[in-house]
Amino acid sequence: MKHFDDAALRLTVNVRLTTTLLTALGAIMAIPQSASAQTAFTLPAPPFELPMLPSPSGNWTVMVGIGGEYMPDFVGSKNGRFMPIPIFSIRRAGSIDQFRGPRDSASIALLDVGNFRAGPAFKYVASRKADKYAELTGLGDVKAAYELGGFVEYYPVDWLRLRSELRRGVGGHTGTVADISADVIVPLIQTS
Repeated sequence: MKHFDDAALRLTVNVRLTTTLLTALGAIMAIPQSASAQTAFTLPAPPFELPMLPSPSGNWTVMVGIGGEYMPDFVGSKNGRFMPIPIFSIRRAGSIDQFRGPRDSASIALLDVGNFRAGPAFKYVASRKADKYAELTGLGDVKAAYELGGFVEYYPVDWLRLRSELRRGVGGHTGTVADISADVIVPLIQTS
């Protein structure tokens, strides 16, 4: 009976959490999408130019926010949880906001030439405790890891993005991770 009570309690907590999150999301979506940007400061021109790298002087647009992702507790888990995901983007003022996919690591394009972009990438992987899940008994705990590496992406046409990331774990694991993706981009809302 104890297992049934625990499951019912978890279900009630999950339903309340989901309802709260959906209510908060609805409130955020109801806020008018009007914002104005003011120039905080303008950087002076650097004394030199690096080929293929954007000049740091001029006006830049910075976006800071928070998103969410529902993910399994660990790879192969039947249970999942909602995790907050930070959003940070910086680009030259007036330039088009680049597409970001849900699998993308945090990255910055140091090389941006036409339809080709490349630069460093970073991802945080949360820790896993074996004693929290019966399925992991005997496997041991896994500490949190930072995955450091790089990415390349290419747009052969405006609506198709090809992206590859290669990262090496530091801390909780020391493995090498490769992510290869192809994204078809279909805008649902056209902004001008």
